[in-house]
Amino acid sequence: MILFIWSLIFILSLLVLIKSADWLTEAAVTLSYNLKAPPFITGLVILSLGTSLPELAAGIAAVFQGKPEVSAAIAVGSTIVNLLLNVGIVAVLAGTLVIRKKLVDFDATLFIIDVILFFLFVSDGVINLFEGIILFLAFLVYAFYALAENKGDGMTTEDLITPELLDAKTETKLMQIVPTRFEKSRAYSQKNKDLDLKNFFYLILGVLGLTAGSVFTVEAVINLADLLRVSGTLIAFTMLAIAAALPELFVAVSAASERKYDLALGNIYGSSLVNLLVVSGVCAMFAPLRLDNLTMSVGLPFLFAASLIFAVSGIPKRIHFWEGIMYLFIYFVFIVKIFGLF
Repeated sequence: MILFIWSLIFILSLLVLIKSADWLTEAAVTLSYNLKAPPFITGLVILSLGTSLPELAAGIAAVFQGKPEVSAAIAVGSTIVNLLLNVGIVAVLAGTLVIRKKLVDFDATLFIIDVILFFLFVSDGVINLFEGIILFLAFLVYAFYALAENKGDGMTTEDLITPELLDAKTETKLMQIVPTRFEKSRAYSQKNKDLDLKNFFYLILGVLGLTAGSVFTVEAVINLADLLRVSGTLIAFTMLAIAAALPELFVAVSAASERKYDLALGNIYGSSLVNLLVVSGVCAMFAPLRLDNLTMSVGLPFLFAASLIFAVSGIPKRIHFWEGIMYLFIYFVFIVKIFGLF
């Protein structure tokens, strides 16, 4: 009975966490329009960080509850889900993912550089304050160059956040910078920009929901781990990571169904980097993130393999159906391995 109750709390708190992130991001963007905030701030700070709010909030809550290893597991686990499970499902459904040369040359290159930086910092089993700051700055550098690269295609910083542009054909380029909740914001119309009590209500509701949802989610993870006699890291690697990565999967599948393959993969590139650089970086600013044995011995090797395979798969500018099956099989092996079944 207790197991059922904590499982229910976990599911409900996670739903609150994800929905609150949507409300907070949408309200913050609307507020920034009315306050005439610089497009750079709106596009790269509010929207970019909005994509990682569930993982980030849960990670910070874990740190304050004395479980920094869970924070590290959230960052690593969500990235593995993105690179293996999400890419695998999208590739299988699409049959063949066609990738533009620019996506391979630019996004994949920066992705590999940032992954290498992450591995350098976690090689000693801990991410300290200084390393956390560097990781977060690395994300800002990535976002800045992504914006600059898209400016070369005729996009300006003013273009980046206009609601009209979000409905235009340039949407694919935008998604390579700020995935998931940025895609959702295209539904904004002119009337959504009106500053009213509704926006403030959603802003406050989003903050409160994000706070409560993250606290109860982590609390549920800790209690489920105790009841099941497993580590909190294991639950963070599985249930929490998969649930937190579902929005990215939905966006990627939707984009692939419309043959917007750059949007689908750009979403996954961006989300993975946000998890590694922002979630782990910001959490490390509150307390050193110590990686436990499961993360070091299983999580990191699979993260390295997934990153390498994802980067190499893009070189021919196509990810085929059989490669999607391979991604899913590797993820299955990962799940089997973390449960110690072999």
